[in-house]
Amino acid sequence: MAPMKRLVLPIALAFVLSSLAATPARAATLHNDTVSGIELFPGFVVGEVRYGAAFVARATGDLPGYITAYINYTPPNPGPGVTNTVVGGRWALSVYQGGEFKGKLAGTISGGAATWNATGTLATIKLDLAVVGGTGTYTGATGIGSFTGFLSHLTFPPQWGGALTLSF
Repeated sequence: MAPMKRLVLPIALAFVLSSLAATPARAATLHNDTVSGIELFPGFVVGEVRYGAAFVARATGDLPGYITAYINYTPPNPGPGVTNTVVGGRWALSVYQGGEFKGKLAGTISGGAATWNATGTLATIKLDLAVVGGTGTYTGATGIGSFTGFLSHLTFPPQWGGALTLSF
């Protein structure tokens, strides 16, 4: 009987470990929104970097709510034909569904660029985003994302908008 008891434990352990190894990882879900908003603050310049350019917008789509973004870029001044390279930043999206607050997603802006037209009044924007956490329904969220859109200096305050994609 003793040899049988010694065999049961390793077999049970092997079964449990193989079950855990066979459990698939939870697949990330793709979320698409359209954003439309304004630039609140142009940021401040230190050396060759502009820090904290602040933006706010309404998001509609899979994650409806309000997004804020604070972006750092170089060279520090936009202008005709200039490409500003994003060197960092952060963002947060407060999600409301049916008028009820569901939680907040937050993350970093790891790269991207704003490329200005020949008159320096309209830029195409591409941003690389990371999802690094959240609250409420989104507690523990991690993933990646992107923003592709525009920034217009034809109005005051400047307007921005485009497509936000998050995968978490």
